[in-house]
Amino acid sequence: MTVQSAKQSKLLKFLELDIPSWVAILNFFTVACLLLGVFAANYLNVKVSVLISYMFAEQPGLGVPYDFTGKDMSGHYFGDFLQTVDWSTRQNPWTLGIANYPPLPVYLLKLISWMPYDSARLVYFLAIFLFAVLVTWFITKGLPTAARFTLSGALGLAGAPILAALDRGNNVAFVGAMFGLFVYAIVRDKKKLAVAMLVLMVSFKIYPVIFGLVFLRKKWFKEAAVSAAIVVALNTLLFAITPGGLAATFQGFWKANQTFGSIQSGFAVNAWTDALTQMGWSAPDASAFSAQWIAGLVKLLPWMAIIAAASATLLGQLSLMERLYLLAMATMFFNGAPISYNWTWAPFFIALAFVALHTRNEEEGRIGRYWLREPLLTYATVTLAVLCMPAGWHFEGTQLALLPYMGWLFGLVGVVLALAVNSARVAAKWRVSSDS
Repeated sequence: MTVQSAKQSKLLKFLELDIPSWVAILNFFTVACLLLGVFAANYLNVKVSVLISYMFAEQPGLGVPYDFTGKDMSGHYFGDFLQTVDWSTRQNPWTLGIANYPPLPVYLLKLISWMPYDSARLVYFLAIFLFAVLVTWFITKGLPTAARFTLSGALGLAGAPILAALDRGNNVAFVGAMFGLFVYAIVRDKKKLAVAMLVLMVSFKIYPVIFGLVFLRKKWFKEAAVSAAIVVALNTLLFAITPGGLAATFQGFWKANQTFGSIQSGFAVNAWTDALTQMGWSAPDASAFSAQWIAGLVKLLPWMAIIAAASATLLGQLSLMERLYLLAMATMFFNGAPISYNWTWAPFFIALAFVALHTRNEEEGRIGRYWLREPLLTYATVTLAVLCMPAGWHFEGTQLALLPYMGWLFGLVGVVLALAVNSARVAAKWRVSSDS
């Protein structure tokens, strides 16, 4: 055996590890990255994360005079939580022009807004932790108990998107866990759970409405209609009971989201320009050229989202997990992927992908070579795991992390891979039919 063939043999044996072994490897690197980040932040004075150790927008613009006294924790304000709690204390934050969330999360925070601020914050953060851990445990049925236990801790507590959501106090952490339950329900044909999770996701954030396409693909037309009716009825009711009038309240909500969308589209350009400046590439002509190039790329993102969503809906030879990955990537193209906490769906998708690969291995009675049988699912698991590492790479002096930008590239390659996988399966199916 030559040296090269021996190396190839060792590589194949490594790649053919069983799923619990891959879970252990992911857990190790997640915890290692977190510990190294803590060490660097405390002993080397390094800003290891753009959102966790770099205080971005600590005192959010609440739109009205607000007392920040007693709202900080060592100078940290958990700005999104602070902002939403403030909205929940107002009679109508939408007509004030300060709220862009749907009404449900604002009204839910009213349940704890009467508490002392520190107590309300503690309840909120404990709810995020418990929900993330318990959902990860629940959706990983089928994996060995040890793998489920450690995966729940690593992804539910130490994954970069969850940490970023906690650092901001953003309710997208709940939406990510809801997505995990939604995917679990879709794969296992649990219609009521799927409807409930879709309604909740859309009532917390608007963009998860795109996941309704999988209902159409599964021909769950009744469930799609019921989900739409509940979302419309629930949000209309909550807006209607808000002082100020239904029409004025909805108009304020719509206007705030339009403003937020225009801000999102400028994130990439501003971050790229700031990064060039920090790296010493601040020549006006170069900065202007690169900013124009990035601005052009941002304009392509909606088209990438449409292609991803269309592929998830129309390609005939993809599995449900593969379709849901493409729809999740479509939301990233639509919704400003450079914000780290928008990826809170990723840890839960990784957990579900491990279950799917483990189940496939048991059914076939052999180990490994996932990349041959499930190339898109394996690719999604690996690339999302990279984005979930709490490494916190970012351009010093900018407000946004580097890894979520890489997510756009990963997603683009994922869409191309989906097209290739679908074509290969169509060709294989055609060969089988022609041979018979």
